[in-house]
Amino acid sequence: MLKKKSDITVLLVDDEEELVKIMSKRLAVRGFKPDTALSGEEAVSKVKEKHFDVIVLDIAMPGIDGIQALKKIKEEDKDSQIIMMTGYATVEKSVEAMKEGAIDFLEKPVNADMLIHKILNAHEASEKRRQEVHMSHTEKLASIGTLAAGVAHELNNPLTIILGMTDLMLEEISVDSKHYENLKAIERQGTNAKRIVENLLRFARYTAYTEEDIDINQSIEEVLTIVRKTLMFNNIEIKCEMDKSLPIVRGIPGELQQVFLNIITNAIYEMKSGGKLTIATQSIQDGEKVEVRIADTGPGIKRRHQDRIFDPFFTTKNVGEGTGLGLSVSYGLVAKHGGKITFDTKTKDESLVTGTEFIITLPSALQINEEDNYDR
Repeated sequence: MLKKKSDITVLLVDDEEELVKIMSKRLAVRGFKPDTALSGEEAVSKVKEKHFDVIVLDIAMPGIDGIQALKKIKEEDKDSQIIMMTGYATVEKSVEAMKEGAIDFLEKPVNADMLIHKILNAHEASEKRRQEVHMSHTEKLASIGTLAAGVAHELNNPLTIILGMTDLMLEEISVDSKHYENLKAIERQGTNAKRIVENLLRFARYTAYTEEDIDINQSIEEVLTIVRKTLMFNNIEIKCEMDKSLPIVRGIPGELQQVFLNIITNAIYEMKSGGKLTIATQSIQDGEKVEVRIADTGPGIKRRHQDRIFDPFFTTKNVGEGTGLGLSVSYGLVAKHGGKITFDTKTKDESLVTGTEFIITLPSALQINEEDNYDR
């Protein structure tokens, strides 16, 4: 869905302060809420703190120039759409900027109507790309979900027999028997295999549940009850910042709790030497959406892995420690509830403070009711 002008975040970057002020005023008059930076360094610093939908970036600036700033900005936020601004663009500079990810060019002197036209076009292109990625991911989830369901059902019967026979044999032999530990190992690994099968079935979303009103704060508290001892054992501090006036969400409680559990479990895994887990909820967009933020102080997600973390079966864990389905399942379940899941991460190469924060946004029952009434 395309944003209103007032919701499109724009950053204007030029070392000419007067020009930046004029462009900012022109955008403000047209309903935008622009931010400004007077150097490439300042622009990169602001991008580290906040996402901008569109960045209008001058090529020729002292310090790091526009091309260098473009590269650094794309390293920080690949989703920002960048329009390069110049009074003397050469073919070489234009080609270089496009290779580095610029979406368009704007010639000086800047015409207000052209500036707005290019900003809106850039935002539309960004939204189109986001929808294409979402559709591609959804199709991938659907096809692999069908395969996963078939594999899971084929494995369920032999696993049930293996575990059943193992249980019978354990009852018949002494704890002191030389075969006892071998049977316990079979039982453990069989149980692990069964857990993987259950994850596959959950991924395929075969089980039907009834939607109901959900108190997200309560759902999170119930999940924390399950993992609290694990958090203490791993020396992980837990901090909760719950919005007590949070609106109700309509959905399937077990599925959303599975999302929270998957993310918290991943956070625990990443904080092997202890750390801090912060969970916050808040109402946004005048109560139309509920936002859940789950942040850890782990090492962060490496840049080469960031585009793949929601892919089915992708995992950075050691063999046998994860199926690579947790975040894929979470992505699918959040999408099923009409929401979205994103993340922000910092590694030691990027920041002194490392960690990953997952942001889950869900439509509140208020928004769903309003849409239902509108449809009628």
